[in-house]
Amino acid sequence: MYFKKSILATALLSVLTLSGCNSGGSDTVTSTTAINSSFPNVKMCLTSNPIACDNDGVITNKDGIGQLVITEQDKNKTILVTADGHTFSAPATSTFVTPITTLVINEMKANKNMTVADAQAAIKEKFADFTTKNPKIDIFGNSAKSAVLDKIVNALEDTSVNYNSIDIADLVNKAMDESETSTFVPVIQKGGSTENIEQPQLSQAAKKIKLQTLKIEDQIQPIDLKTLFILNGDNSALTYDVEGMPQSLTNKDNTIKGAITLAGTFSINVVANNNGALSQPVMLKFKVIPIVPNTPPTVIKAGQTELQNDTNSLKLTQGESIGDDVTYAISDLFNDVDGDQLTITPTFKSTKTNTSNGITVTRKGEQLVLSGTPAKADEMTLTISANDGVNKQSAIATIKLKVTAVTPNAVPTLIKDGQTELQSNTDSLQLTQGMPIGDDVTYAISDLFNDVDGDQLTITPTFKSTKTNTSNGITVTQQNGDLILSGTPINADEMTLTISANDGINAQSAKATITFNIAEGVKPEPVKPVTPSGDSSTNCKNGHCIIPVVLGSHTDITSLVIAKKDPNDSLTNDDLSIINNQIKYSKFGDSTGSYTAFGASEEHSDGTFMGYTTPVMLKNGVIQGMIDFSHSQGQIVD
Repeated sequence: MYFKKSILATALLSVLTLSGCNSGGSDTVTSTTAINSSFPNVKMCLTSNPIACDNDGVITNKDGIGQLVITEQDKNKTILVTADGHTFSAPATSTFVTPITTLVINEMKANKNMTVADAQAAIKEKFADFTTKNPKIDIFGNSAKSAVLDKIVNALEDTSVNYNSIDIADLVNKAMDESETSTFVPVIQKGGSTENIEQPQLSQAAKKIKLQTLKIEDQIQPIDLKTLFILNGDNSALTYDVEGMPQSLTNKDNTIKGAITLAGTFSINVVANNNGALSQPVMLKFKVIPIVPNTPPTVIKAGQTELQNDTNSLKLTQGESIGDDVTYAISDLFNDVDGDQLTITPTFKSTKTNTSNGITVTRKGEQLVLSGTPAKADEMTLTISANDGVNKQSAIATIKLKVTAVTPNAVPTLIKDGQTELQSNTDSLQLTQGMPIGDDVTYAISDLFNDVDGDQLTITPTFKSTKTNTSNGITVTQQNGDLILSGTPINADEMTLTISANDGINAQSAKATITFNIAEGVKPEPVKPVTPSGDSSTNCKNGHCIIPVVLGSHTDITSLVIAKKDPNDSLTNDDLSIINNQIKYSKFGDSTGSYTAFGASEEHSDGTFMGYTTPVMLKNGVIQGMIDFSHSQGQIVD
């Protein structure tokens, strides 16, 4: 009876006495209850003949609890409990049914006229050493109250030796020889004597063993029974009792393996036996899930429609990158009711691969990813298949990718009416030698040039005589979206200005031509920069240059830097100091195009200063013309 080895849960049957009425007289009614959960579904009954039940009796429930009604007339009968091939008995007046109460019944069988009290006294005599040491323990009661008594009861439960042949006093003494925490337990030998033998203990592996969940015919994880128990002595002496093993499993060389062929929950009880000393049971549990036919994955129609709409909205164009990878959730496109992991295969019809015409479709985690740059205009068919690895049939979604042809970039064009208007505006200025133009004259570039592609235009004003944006005291620059005309004509002259506009894509530029007629007047005193010897047309020699600076009323400007947009990104490492209305500088490499001169005053006491800006043109690192701040609007800079 290896399933009752817990010292804290001994095989006990308790009889609880209640009062009641019977046939108008006053009888004692007793309800008998089995409280040991190790005895579920066992038979319990009353008998006048200690061998057979008087009636069908009762069956204990799953918790090992059963009830018998015992009247005054039944007090001389015997309670029988049959469990695992063993029969235990007790007088009907007993509180518990245990192996020790069974000794009482055996004593009464051997002595026909012996009373219950006399039989109990005879058994107590055999337990004299125990009862003397433990006077408060009722040996006919709950053995769980004493570890020693519990070992005695277990030894009697597990033995196949006839109780009449057992030396009870020897059993009691051997049980008392060991400490309560000792792993040695008494084992009754064939001749009726007792030996203390080491009880196998559960290993850590046994304590951590878990339920195995399997499908029908899946191989179980093999279980080596030798790993479930430990013994200080020789482990090879252990044998193993296995109960409840499904027929489809095998136990070979103390290893349980195989496959369970039926669905359900299965429990196998394993007990290690060391020459009669039985371990606590280890329960091996298995849950076998029935095989349900696997369903192929399916396409989610709404998801396919949404993916097609998302693809259409990309407006794929020849030569234009898709940009950031476009992703789509696979779970929105396919469904698998079995929850199988799907293998996704995107395939273009034209190439039989996941790449075509510069576009690639891949899987990243649970997303489809579309990337690349279409190489040409085309209408492409993409199939996306999903397979569950179980069924041959795949779910297939079909998507069309339409790539439109790129429109050739157009060259910017001249707005002739704008050129005519600019010429008229220039003529109306009545430019005269020695007379400042006054407030800057501006003209919107958008009125002069048109670009149907919306490209950013680079504007380059060039005087025919100087090949720069400055000639005869007049400078033409670009600021934001305007052309700005400024300066003071030096000589009476007829000047030709060409304004070109390029989109950065086409080599060809749009050009407007304007004529300036300078009437004769008074020649102004020119600013005379200190010109180094060398090429006087550029005021540069050996990479070192001098250029005049016109301050106008902004005489507080003391230094400047040259930059595209941000003065912090200037072409110079240090500020250029303005001395005698001119600056000295080294050529700015090969820098060419429109730049800005950022002028600054001395710092004020509050940490601020005045800042000024004016456009300048550079060609091969040389400032073209003069730097003119006279029309700049200053602002306070923190």
